[in-house]
Amino acid sequence: MQNRIDLLFASHVDASDGDAGRLMGAIVDLREQRLAAVLVRTGRPGTDPHIVPAERITAAKNKRVRLALTRQEVSDLPRLTDNQETLTLPDGEERPLTDAAVYPSSRNLARVSVANPLAESPLLLLRGQQQIQTPDRFRAPVTGLLVAPDLALTSLVVRVNRVPGREVIVPADEINEVEPTGIYLYLEREELLECPDYRPDADIAADIHHALLEDRVLYVVDLEHVDITVRDGIVHVTGNAANPTTRGRIEHAISGVRGVLGVNDQLIEDTHLRAAISRAIAQEERLHGETVRVGVRNGHVVLTGSLSRPELCDVVEQLVWGVPGVREVVNEVRVREPEAVAAG
Repeated sequence: MQNRIDLLFASHVDASDGDAGRLMGAIVDLREQRLAAVLVRTGRPGTDPHIVPAERITAAKNKRVRLALTRQEVSDLPRLTDNQETLTLPDGEERPLTDAAVYPSSRNLARVSVANPLAESPLLLLRGQQQIQTPDRFRAPVTGLLVAPDLALTSLVVRVNRVPGREVIVPADEINEVEPTGIYLYLEREELLECPDYRPDADIAADIHHALLEDRVLYVVDLEHVDITVRDGIVHVTGNAANPTTRGRIEHAISGVRGVLGVNDQLIEDTHLRAAISRAIAQEERLHGETVRVGVRNGHVVLTGSLSRPELCDVVEQLVWGVPGVREVVNEVRVREPEAVAAG
């Protein structure tokens, strides 16, 4: 699944063959409320940026934007000039371009239908470091945009303190109007400060890794068997735990890290894994009446016991491999010697 697109202004932009410049802004299609293009400056500060269609973005994470274009192809794209009034989209449609509009949020649909009917809505120009303003006149810089995999604009990233201060995620539906002087929100200052923190996934992952290493019990017992990844602010915990307290220790470590938007906990404890394997063996008719003992440590399974026929060794091993969470299977099951036939 493609990840969320994190367009942080001033990010490095990578073409397929190297550095292509810096991200300077974006163009949003108000009719669709989706990203139409990004602005990439390839030359020195002050030069007009190139207009790169959003569909040519392959990924944008951790302050880097990757394009499915070469550097020459980026340089061949049209530039955004001062006072430009229209823009032609990749499908050939020419649309008006503006830096002032009523945003089509759910609360603004009636106003939009009068001021800028969606059928005629312009393309909205957003430049890096534009300011937001709340109804109680609090101002703060916009440092980026968050865009869904389908290019729908979902949120603004806003820095609410001094550099390198806190950044928060502001839903795009909270935008009231956009003017050259700023982006006006429905949120009051206190509501803005209650928005969730934004941090790049790499920064969140690094802080979680550090917090986990500081827990000496986790470091010694279970940590090497636990896999933690961060995607779009969501922490995914997978792997195995021998100690039932491991889950609680991991949750405690993650809870102290800023920018975590949720936790997807799929950690498998050894006791649960052993029970699942035992159930699978018990439900296999070919193993009825056989003796199979199961030992589990951090997802590593050791099978012992005795079977009546050699072919059942492969049956039980394949059965165990089919249980989610199994990392390794050591099959030490023996085949019983046939009973001696009593002399007649």
